[in-house]
Amino acid sequence: KANRELTNQRVIENHAMIMAASHALKASGVLDGLLTGDLEGIDRYLTSRCEERHRQLDGDTALVQLFWDVYHYLEHETKHAQVNHSKDPTRIAISLNDFIDKAKTMNQPFMDLAQLKKELKGSKRFPFIKYGGVRSKLAHDAVRDCYIFANTEGEQQDSRLAA
Repeated sequence: KANRELTNQRVIENHAMIMAASHALKASGVLDGLLTGDLEGIDRYLTSRCEERHRQLDGDTALVQLFWDVYHYLEHETKHAQVNHSKDPTRIAISLNDFIDKAKTMNQPFMDLAQLKKELKGSKRFPFIKYGGVRSKLAHDAVRDCYIFANTEGEQQDSRLAA
C-alpha cells in the first residue's frame, strides 16, 4: 500500500529494497525456513521503521526539541524567567546567553551553546527566520541580539494565556 505521508524517496527505496531482498531470498531458497507470515512480519516491521524514519527527518533534532521544551517551561510555567524578547505575537526572539542563564537558574538541563547555535537554524517546530537586534519587551525596549523564529503557535498561546 502506498502511504501518501511518506515523501522521502531515498528512505522509501532503501526500506523497499530490504523488503524485496527478503522476498527474493525466500523465493531463491536461501531463506527456505521463512513462512509467509514471517515475510509479512518483516514487511510490517520495515514499513513501521520507514514511517519512523520519516517522522525523525520531519521533526527537530533532540537538542532542538529539548530547547523548545525548556523554552516552554521558562516562558509559560514560571513567572520570572521569561525569555521571549519579541513584542510581536507571531515571533519568538531569544537571546541565547540570556536563555542559557535563565535555564541554569531554573535547574533546566545544560545545552551546549555552540551546538545549539548550529542546530537552531534548522528548527521545524518554530522555523528560524534570522539572527538580529530586537527591541526587547523584557528589557524596557533595549536592543537585544536574538535568534528570531516564526511563532507558529502564536495565536493559540495568546488565547491560552488570556484564559
